[in-house]
Amino acid sequence: MASAILTILYPELFTVYDYRAAEQTGNGSKLVNKTSFDAIWDGYVEFRCKVNEIGKGSTMREKDRYLFGKSRMEDLADDIEHGFSDENDKA
Repeated sequence: MASAILTILYPELFTVYDYRAAEQTGNGSKLVNKTSFDAIWDGYVEFRCKVNEIGKGSTMREKDRYLFGKSRMEDLADDIEHGFSDENDKA
């Protein structure tokens, strides 16, 4: 939630930390179980750098939205391929 607020206030500097975008960067859900602020911040900075490298667009927000959309597209393609079967649920 903090990353979303920072993204609204400073869109050129921050990006929303989202599990879909994180998966696209290879970062996965590394920050979920972290409790130390320093560990969370270091992981977020690494994530932000990867979004900037991999994402497409001119702003950080456009780049993270691109990665989110790419993840959704890949999931939809997988669902179509497997006929939207319950066995394919990732949740």
